Amino acid sequence: MPLDPLARRLLTMMAAAAPQARSRPSVEARRQSLAKLMQFARTDAPDVTTRDGVLPGRASELPYRLYTPANAEERAPGFVFFHGGGLVAGSIATHDRIAAALAHATGCRLVSVDYRLAPEHRFPAAVDDAIAATEWV
Repeated sequence: MPLDPLARRLLTMMAAAAPQARSRPSVEARRQSLAKLMQFARTDAPDVTTRDGVLPGRASELPYRLYTPANAEERAPGFVFFHGGGLVAGSIATHDRIAAALAHATGCRLVSVDYRLAPEHRFPAAVDDAIAATEWV
């Protein structure tokens, strides 16, 4: 099947605009950039309390943060949250404001899990951590 002409044009334009000696930012630079960006996340969750803990993972214990809105009932619904960052750059800390805002907006408890990051931990480490955390919750 031939490539769609519009897709071919887009790829040609992207190749022309890209520098030939493209270099990727280091892992640490990506992590710092995400941390700076996340400082601008919404902060409208004044009534959410947090509690940190650890849960059993398949390879090691996994840190988590539990967010509870003030209006949550004793047996409130909840969900598990896995921060962004492309499995390389996020953390509980970088996504704290977003997790608190989600808990506030939904009225649900939220468990934010700090899974193992690449490249220090190769695939499927993050997936294994997500499965273990979800099963634990």
